[in-house]
Amino acid sequence: MTYDGDDARAFPKPIDDPAHVDDRRADMGMEPLVHYVNDMCRAHYEMNRARYAEKRIPEPYQYPSGFTDW
Repeated sequence: MTYDGDDARAFPKPIDDPAHVDDRRADMGMEPLVHYVNDMCRAHYEMNRARYAEKRIPEPYQYPSGFTDW
């Protein structure tokens, strides 16, 4: 994961064949990548809550359900 401190957003590092990443994750019993990335956005936000308060960012970035454009 990589984190953008300007908008409380996490995003995965480059992925081979991103169009099929959720298929591969499902084969391994893992949740869709968007759910994991949103969890990381929330965790990063909480660890840096004071910084984001200073920037007037009231909540972590959350990708829409079903997002796959990595």
